[in-house]
Amino acid sequence: MAKKEALKGLIEEKQGELSAILDQQAENVRQYKALWEERNTCLEDGHTLKAHELEGKYYHLRDVVGKQLDKKRIELDNEVEELQAEAYRLKNKLKVDTGILDRQQQDLQKLKKEYQDKLAEQQQAISNTEFILEEAEKRILELEGAN
Repeated sequence: MAKKEALKGLIEEKQGELSAILDQQAENVRQYKALWEERNTCLEDGHTLKAHELEGKYYHLRDVVGKQLDKKRIELDNEVEELQAEAYRLKNKLKVDTGILDRQQQDLQKLKKEYQDKLAEQQQAISNTEFILEEAEKRILELEGAN
């Protein structure tokens, strides 16, 4: 048997992207903390030029890259919230619409029954009228004979 592939919803995809951004943020923090420690070591060893270079990389990772990742995290977080809110609204609307559909189907069944009854009454009335006409024609033939 073929395995069914699970559908991945938009919310789950966005949560995956959000998780990846959080991982990138954590990695970025580790990197700039390591740079700061290396900078401090260079300062202790008297390598001020190397320390200033590492300090520049540190601030770049902390401020530029960190802000970019945080901006992306906020965007994804907002997207996830919007998607979850939409799903919640749709689920609630679905409940209401299901109730409406059930009532409409019940109304339709009532109408079908009502019209079936009316149709049966009309067919019976036609049948009765046809019988009366046949009987009248027979009686006329009986009374007048075939002319």
